Amino acid sequence: MKARLLSLLLLVTGVSLLAVANLGALEKHPVLANGTEGNGGSDRPSLSQDGRYLAFQSSSNNLGGNASFRDIYLVDRMSNTIDLITLDTNGEATDGFSNSPTISGNGSKIVFSSSATDLVAGDGNASTDVFLYDVVTEEISRVSVDKDGNDGDDDSFSITISRNGSWVAFTSRATDMVDGDSEGFSDVFMEGNGVRTRVTETATGVGGDGVSGSQAFSTNGEVLVFLSRARNLVPGTLSWDKVIVYDRLSDSFELASVDSNKVVADADCQCPAVSGDGSIVAFYSAATNLVSGDTKGFNDIFVRDRTSGETERISVNPGGEGANGDSFSPRISEDGRHVAFYSSASDLVPNDNNNQPDLFIYDRHLKAIFRASASDAGIGGNGAASLFLDFSGDASTSRLQPMHRILFFRMATIIEISLWEIILS
Repeated sequence: MKARLLSLLLLVTGVSLLAVANLGALEKHPVLANGTEGNGGSDRPSLSQDGRYLAFQSSSNNLGGNASFRDIYLVDRMSNTIDLITLDTNGEATDGFSNSPTISGNGSKIVFSSSATDLVAGDGNASTDVFLYDVVTEEISRVSVDKDGNDGDDDSFSITISRNGSWVAFTSRATDMVDGDSEGFSDVFMEGNGVRTRVTETATGVGGDGVSGSQAFSTNGEVLVFLSRARNLVPGTLSWDKVIVYDRLSDSFELASVDSNKVVADADCQCPAVSGDGSIVAFYSAATNLVSGDTKGFNDIFVRDRTSGETERISVNPGGEGANGDSFSPRISEDGRHVAFYSSASDLVPNDNNNQPDLFIYDRHLKAIFRASASDAGIGGNGAASLFLDFSGDASTSRLQPMHRILFFRMATIIEISLWEIILS
């Protein structure tokens, strides 16, 4: 399947050129081998390390799934095949909605949540559960079971997997995922090497005194970021949503939604993302005290460098002022250099007059923002870009390959953005 070059933007900074190449529509809906296009909305893309494998959810009813529900699909972009992975134990369409897939770096494992009761045998709790699909064996296992392998007693959701495939983390309201869970709030759990732990508990084993969730891993699973309203995980915090970093090796917490002097954000923070080594954390917030002069009242994108201790606002216009619209859903490249996000602001870049939310990419090295969802003439799309996107893996060192590939969905079309850096000798 060929892609045409839509735009190329070069930014000169000394001897380095950053080329942002938008390679345009790769697929208009998912497409079967016979050319049949999916006839429903598709989103929540998740890319393997090299960008070959793409997992996503779709409500299309002509790709092999159930006409009444949403299903999870896996695309091999090299062989141009698409497979339905949410099949029941008889190889038929399931009886419930499946959502939010995340794929491991090598494309061998996919995790997702589902309300279906027939993905595995013995699922009788009538709750949403989280599952793991093994691409090699084509087998599905249920992750959200108690220590004896029985049904959990409440919903589990929002599962993610580390890039190396060794660790999974999920959110659950169930009280039987571990012993002694009696606080009554949703918790974040981590599982790997056959061991499950409750992340959201104090050093003395007391569960968080507020809801937690929305977690994201570093590459090797040593660092997990998540949101929490709990006040007893990090001393001195209040009961709104905070971004907390959990270090698995030291079994310790660190607050990321703070300013450069470690003053806690004065409003909810959302959608945490983390770089591959766990040192860079991004989130969005309407907080006014994370940087000076934040007075416009919109949600902004913030980046916390855990090594330097600096917090910066990246959703700013060319004059360095806060944007004139809300910005959402940051994702970080594995090397921590690029942050992609959506924004309804019209002043992040010149000539943004399409009156639609767009996808932007911020380069932390060049301190520059690029609008990715635009044509070769710099004209924004005539439909809103989806709030769901994903990066491929770490930066390429080859001059013949892009640094990163980014997929996002606009009006049920999969769009690929390739980032290139050209070093002039």
